[in-house]
Amino acid sequence: MKQFISKTDFVLFLACQNWFWLRKNQPEILEKDESKDVPTAVQGNEWEELVRTLYPDGEMVRGEFEDLQTETEKLIKAGVKTLFQATAWHDVFVAKADILHFNEKTQKWDLYEVKASTDTKDHYEYDLTFQRILFEKAGFAMGESSLILLNPEYVREGDIVVEELAQVVPMTEGVQDLWQEVSFKMAEAKKVIISPHVPKKKKQHLDCKPGDCPCSIVSYNDLPDYSIYNISRLHKPKRRDLLEQGIIDVHDVPEDFELSEKQTLQVDVAKSGVPLICHSLIQERLDELVYPLYFLDYETFNYAIPNFDGYQPYQPVPFQYSLHILRESDGDLEHKEFLSFARTDPAKELVRHLAKDIESDDGSVIVWNKGFECGRNKEMAVRYPLYDHFLKDINARVFDLMEIFSTQLYVDPRFKGSASIKAVLPILCPELTYKDLDVQNGAMAMTEWYKVMQGEKSETEAEETRSALLKYCELDTLAMVEIWRKMSMLVRNEKNN
Repeated sequence: MKQFISKTDFVLFLACQNWFWLRKNQPEILEKDESKDVPTAVQGNEWEELVRTLYPDGEMVRGEFEDLQTETEKLIKAGVKTLFQATAWHDVFVAKADILHFNEKTQKWDLYEVKASTDTKDHYEYDLTFQRILFEKAGFAMGESSLILLNPEYVREGDIVVEELAQVVPMTEGVQDLWQEVSFKMAEAKKVIISPHVPKKKKQHLDCKPGDCPCSIVSYNDLPDYSIYNISRLHKPKRRDLLEQGIIDVHDVPEDFELSEKQTLQVDVAKSGVPLICHSLIQERLDELVYPLYFLDYETFNYAIPNFDGYQPYQPVPFQYSLHILRESDGDLEHKEFLSFARTDPAKELVRHLAKDIESDDGSVIVWNKGFECGRNKEMAVRYPLYDHFLKDINARVFDLMEIFSTQLYVDPRFKGSASIKAVLPILCPELTYKDLDVQNGAMAMTEWYKVMQGEKSETEAEETRSALLKYCELDTLAMVEIWRKMSMLVRNEKNN
């Protein structure tokens, strides 16, 4: 089959020309670099299927790939007014429309792109414009262009009401504004796909950050260990200024380059190679703690289509927690945990267990990034009024250990500008590591839990996943314990000296 450019290919081409050339010539490299985001893909398909129910007379275009345009034309000739995956070819380009609906009033075809998102993103307009151009070139009289997204205000109560969950966002005007730009970029994309040579980048590393690039293994294989991409909250215009000066290594950032106070401090510490530790201020923060100390961490899953009553699209569903308890400074460390694979809302049982494990005392509840845990507690307080007082009391007692690092009371060049526990732990407590675990981060935890919930694992595999999730979440809270101990020892030694 000949090489072609689909709407997905085109959007990825806009992000990185290397991706498209590699897809054609060296797909084995891409396979090593691709992120397998199973829940996102599956939920996207589920949302598209649900939206189709709004068009009960719609017909799916089926057949071999190269025959899809012919099958599209056959259905139209047969009088079908709504098509799913209608296909248009032109030159080396192909577009498959999620929904193509004939508007009887305007006598034109309205184009709908279904996205499992609650808001618009820049590349959605490019996606729609690409499709619109192709369908017009294929001879369709085109009308409106719209997105069908998830309504962020929708709260599930009983069966899903698709008409209320879906929100139609008109995009026709934006599509028209992008017409010339997209036509030009399509011509550029064609040059890439017919060329035997790797495309030359006009400006190095301008289009996307390494973590967002669809082929970072190639595009960013020459980055220094500590690059300007590690500068916290460095916006694209600033990054572009540095790149246009040929500056990629953080150590080469000019002293007179305008940065925020926090960014300047981060860069200065990176250049010095010496950690900055505000012992007295750290001591003041740690002095706020009251025993017993409760080290708490949640794991959650974000359903695009709310799976339980009382939830909105993508509202996190807490399904697990780990809790380490230290009742006095020299006391034994206790551990409590909860994990549910129940088909009902796991958070309801979770909060019931948590209310038994965290007592109604003055003890500090220590978390890493209080916005997350406190946010879940606020949501659960609304959802389960019986535990309103308990959850609000926890939030009143929360101490965010991450703030010692995010407010730069402790800055180490090896953190590379991050206050993530995954960045801090290897430096302060190298004896603790996630690398040996089967589940190594929150994204993996979400994916593995989701697979069990979807029935994709056998009983044996589900038990293995249970064990892996418990070990991962336990390490999250144990990591907080050991970082707190390290901080306490650090300020104590400084005071004694």
